[in-house]
Amino acid sequence: MGFETSQHVRRVKEGDQTSFKWVYEKFFPLLCVQAEYYLSELPSLRDFYDPEDIAQDAWVVAWPKLPDLSVRDGRATPVVVKFLSSTLAYRFGDLVKKHIRGKPPRLHETNEMDLDGVLAQLPDRAPSAATTLAQHEAHSAVMSVVMKATRELGEDDYGLLVNRGLLQLSYHEIAAITGRTEGALRIQYGRVMKELRALLPQSLFAELLEE
Repeated sequence: MGFETSQHVRRVKEGDQTSFKWVYEKFFPLLCVQAEYYLSELPSLRDFYDPEDIAQDAWVVAWPKLPDLSVRDGRATPVVVKFLSSTLAYRFGDLVKKHIRGKPPRLHETNEMDLDGVLAQLPDRAPSAATTLAQHEAHSAVMSVVMKATRELGEDDYGLLVNRGLLQLSYHEIAAITGRTEGALRIQYGRVMKELRALLPQSLFAELLEE
């Protein structure tokens, strides 16, 4: 799976629409997982956004820079996930600042673009309408399963998933934030990953969260 991800990221650099859609559909659910966690920490923003709003905003900001990312140790997945997750964290932080200042927490107007808008900027290698519909339905099904599985995690497990798995903070950094020991965090993370892999054996978690 890691090699496949690296291949698709490389093809995105060449303007391949099919690979772009593959990368989007593979990584977007993880951004939604992260956005859902942030909204659970600041529920007042739920009056304005749902997780997909925030994830879409982060994606539109990040996607032009994907071709510039360098694969690390032959694995593109950790690099792409950390970049996308860091972008979402920054965007959410900006919304929080606007919220604190009493300004309407609007997403940046220039980023109000959906996947179709992004694809329109790439060379015309789009699949047929029937294929596109089938892919959309499959993507929605994956999204539902991933969100259901992660929402069933406890709050501490969910936070560790975001901080360790997506933002890829070290155990030392997370221990400093939470006041827990690195050893306890490692054990907890291993248990969370085991649970997610059992629930989502074909998802990106199986590749991304390897130690």
